[in-house]
Amino acid sequence: IACEDLPFGFNPTDTADLVALFGLPQVVDNCAAEAIELDPIYTGSDCGLAGTIVRRFQAIDEIGNVSIFIFTQTITIIGDDTYSIGFPADTITDCVDDIGLTILGAECADLTVTFTDEIVEPQEGEEEACLVIARTYLVVDNCRSDSIFNPMQISRDEDCDGIEGEHDVWANVEPDSTYTDYDPDRLNAFPLAGIRGTDCDGETNPEGYLRDSLAADSWTYTQRIVLLDTVQPTLSILVPDSICVFDQETCLSETSIEVTIEDQCSGAGGEFIVLIDLDSDGEPDFNLNRDDHFTGEFPNFTITVDLPVGDHTYMIRYIDGCDNSVSASVPVSVYDCAVPEMTCYSGLIVNLEALSDPIDVDGDGDLDEAVAVVDAGVLASCELNDCSAPLTFSVNRIGDTPSIDQTSLFLTCDDRYSIDLEVYMWDQAFNPFAVQPDGSIGGPNWSMCTVQVFVQDPDELCENCLPNEGITIGGEISTTGGVTLENAEVILSGTEDREDLTSTSGSYRFNELSSGDYMVEPYKNDDVPNGLNTLDVLILKRHLLGMEVITDPYVLLAADINADGLITVADELLLRQVILAFIDEFPNNTSWRFIDASVDLHEMPGDVLAADLPASIVIEEISACDYGFDFDAIKVGDLNGTAVANTEFDLLQGEERSETDSYPVQLEDRWLEAGETYRLPIIIDEIAGLNGLQFTMALSNDVVLLSVDPALLEVGNIGTSRLDRNEVMVSWNQTNNRVEGEATLMYIELMVNRSVPTTDVFSLVDLPTAVEAYDTEDATMNLHLQYHDSTSPVAIGQELELLQNFPNPFVQSTNIRFYMPEAGEATIVVRNAVGERIRTISGNYAAGYHVVQIEGNDVPAGVYFYQLQALGETRNRSMMRLR
Repeated sequence: IACEDLPFGFNPTDTADLVALFGLPQVVDNCAAEAIELDPIYTGSDCGLAGTIVRRFQAIDEIGNVSIFIFTQTITIIGDDTYSIGFPADTITDCVDDIGLTILGAECADLTVTFTDEIVEPQEGEEEACLVIARTYLVVDNCRSDSIFNPMQISRDEDCDGIEGEHDVWANVEPDSTYTDYDPDRLNAFPLAGIRGTDCDGETNPEGYLRDSLAADSWTYTQRIVLLDTVQPTLSILVPDSICVFDQETCLSETSIEVTIEDQCSGAGGEFIVLIDLDSDGEPDFNLNRDDHFTGEFPNFTITVDLPVGDHTYMIRYIDGCDNSVSASVPVSVYDCAVPEMTCYSGLIVNLEALSDPIDVDGDGDLDEAVAVVDAGVLASCELNDCSAPLTFSVNRIGDTPSIDQTSLFLTCDDRYSIDLEVYMWDQAFNPFAVQPDGSIGGPNWSMCTVQVFVQDPDELCENCLPNEGITIGGEISTTGGVTLENAEVILSGTEDREDLTSTSGSYRFNELSSGDYMVEPYKNDDVPNGLNTLDVLILKRHLLGMEVITDPYVLLAADINADGLITVADELLLRQVILAFIDEFPNNTSWRFIDASVDLHEMPGDVLAADLPASIVIEEISACDYGFDFDAIKVGDLNGTAVANTEFDLLQGEERSETDSYPVQLEDRWLEAGETYRLPIIIDEIAGLNGLQFTMALSNDVVLLSVDPALLEVGNIGTSRLDRNEVMVSWNQTNNRVEGEATLMYIELMVNRSVPTTDVFSLVDLPTAVEAYDTEDATMNLHLQYHDSTSPVAIGQELELLQNFPNPFVQSTNIRFYMPEAGEATIVVRNAVGERIRTISGNYAAGYHVVQIEGNDVPAGVYFYQLQALGETRNRSMMRLR
């Protein structure tokens, strides 16, 4: 059977196709039997279907007798590797007629046809055209091509008469040759022999075709299309069913709509203008540029932008290459679909208080004589922002239906001595996709956690320590400053062994214990740098020099960092190494030390450092509940009491800073050229005003930090463990020989990956070494980077350059930086969204980088375009001013 006679979509390995085309053999001599086909075997090429199919059958009757015979049928499919490609002549069209090439006889071929459009200048006779397109077709034979093909170029003047594109040209493809022709039949008498001009290759044509060439795997041809298009394009727009914000820091969601352009001949010359109207108030807020917000190819595009929660509008206008335009307003709704992670506080201790008249406060049918009220706001919190603030909290017993309005809960004697509660956090959003705790759909976003609350009865309003409830041992751990310590491990050993962690209230509890002997011992050895800073080094230094001797026994224990019973220079060195992130734990010591709170070290005679201090509490023959086993916590290395023992307390207190505000760290304001290496000084002016300072200096990925060379600083003042992360840590303090005037702290050597100003490279960060300085009264204040003019020559580049304004968007003012490769006159022109000129700044500028400032008061809120005109060239960018 010939390949072209096979039905459309025929698959030679599909049994159903074979049966439909060839049928099954008949079984004779057994009226109850039928022929059953076995799996066919196909041998042939993937291209053109040419090959052989072998079909095998066996006969089976209705009672299961298997074949008396095996019948084999062989089918040979003959492929066909000849076809014709008709490339169209140049055309003038209004985009109503179909434009494209024709392929004949390729039923057995595997061809791919593509084209690209390019806008070209009109020629003589084409002046009335709104657009002239050069459409280049590419036809690839996938059975011949190995993906690295060299297409045969079909000339626009195949008959070599000097006139291009005046008629259709056919490429008649055969296995070994390609024949160009006026029609798809090279064997007829048209064209006549000798009509092809000889100016092209010195040869004319034989009868029946224009020329022939060797075998090819692909063919290309360019057609000119003259458009007289007055048809308005249309837009088909698909908006996603749901758009959700999950990032509670930015409160933005990546929003994409799909736009398909219809009723347009070509994508050449088409242009989008897309404005975003936030909150759909009728006033566009910003525009979307094609490079950053568009993907896809004509006619299918995806437009993507980050949008906040709310109802917004895409304002879209599309203009085709013939200035036909269409506009559309596309509403989108962005929903808040998440809440940030909340922090839950287990371990709250509440005391039962007597009721003047017994009533049933918890609804269990029993009269209650004592009650404690638990507010949901003390059981959980959230330190992060929420896109639908404010957040609210509710509390309920486990198993009860939660309610957003139940912000507190009554606890009674039945809840002694601990109870687990559910705490819910709710936002103010309406999320139509959110499954509520009661199973309904739509409402606020929420999260839930379970906390443990300890219910005490100090006034013995309830029957205490019932025999079937066991004994409770508990206590509280806090610093000498009275701040409770959370997350300290408490180990109970003896008649029973248990472990517990202190809550934010600093309490621990061991419930349902048997009577007997026990020992309680706290332990905490994490977060060693907590509370350690250069001011602690100053305090320790003054003690060692006899300038200000430490007398508080608890501070002395904190200063004995290596726990050898002495305070020496070795303790100072260890303290500095932790601050500079060289080490993250103390040799021979833990991060926190604990002392039985019943022992007052101020009343202890002798050297407290040499004393055998009680770090645990022994309990003998206990038979009743007792909550008085408390400990004092000492943060090793923290001599000025800045360690955070309790995150909740720390958030409430905040950090006190000096009214002196902030002290400047000086750097040069200069341009750094890519590929160059620089050695930059880090300077403190009037350093006599400081007793000490510390910071982490981070460099951007635009540079590589090579080394740090000490100047005023010594090697022991510089932390270099993070040079591979482009970070260097500093801890320095004044000595007896105070430094005055301007001082160079150190030199930073770096290599530049991308040309940038120093203002984009350096920053001060709080990890691992916090950014702070200490004035002459030891008050803590901030540090900030301050840039001064560089005395170094500015490197000169090669091209005129207009950089993006910064900041952008802006409110008060913004800077526009531009680069002049040579001296000359330059003009900055600022226009609004409709093209009106708002500001013009002109002047004569030297070669190098320059900055002009735009004040926010000079331009109303909106989108603006600014242009640099200099040296006969122009550069353009856009910016936006917020309200």
